[in-house]
Amino acid sequence: MEKIIEAIHLKTDEVFECQLNYIQKERWIWEINLDCEDSKFKAQGKDLFEALKKIREELNKKNMDILVNGSRKNVIVSPMMSEAGGTNMYLLRPRLQARPEDIVSTLNSISKEELSTLDEQRIFYTKWLGSLKPSQGEKDEAKKHPNGSVCRIDGDFADEDDIPPEAIIGAWKVDGNGNLGDWKLNPNFIPMDKRD
Repeated sequence: MEKIIEAIHLKTDEVFECQLNYIQKERWIWEINLDCEDSKFKAQGKDLFEALKKIREELNKKNMDILVNGSRKNVIVSPMMSEAGGTNMYLLRPRLQARPEDIVSTLNSISKEELSTLDEQRIFYTKWLGSLKPSQGEKDEAKKHPNGSVCRIDGDFADEDDIPPEAIIGAWKVDGNGNLGDWKLNPNFIPMDKRD
């Protein structure tokens, strides 16, 4: 496949076009060829996203990067997406499981404000994973509600506030001893930045 994408000089913020070609050579080998101005880059990976990361490492050595979703801080390719080639990925949100409506194309354009470094991607992913575990406050709340449930809420609400159903990310069942059990995502959840 062939695609024209935008790249950026990291020192000057100058944006320019590059020609990107990618192909699946074998089941677990994807190759990217990138032609930017006077520089050519080539990389292989087990999927498109993995090959893209290697291309970005080479670009970064020349103070350049590419403006595509795969260069955002808050993205990840799930194992199933990787098996399908890594052409799509999830946009991650702290404390939220990845959802089908958060799927984006790996090579779609982004603005230069959305660009991140490879280190920022790794750090965000680690923090995101940690954010999915129950907090101490959620565990404490479970102790107060044996045989009930504890919800994870998106947004800041006072104790006396009515919490709209779309602000509930999901809930854990609580066993008779006040321990968190199975987690269930709320199918009607709407992230705070997308609520009216």
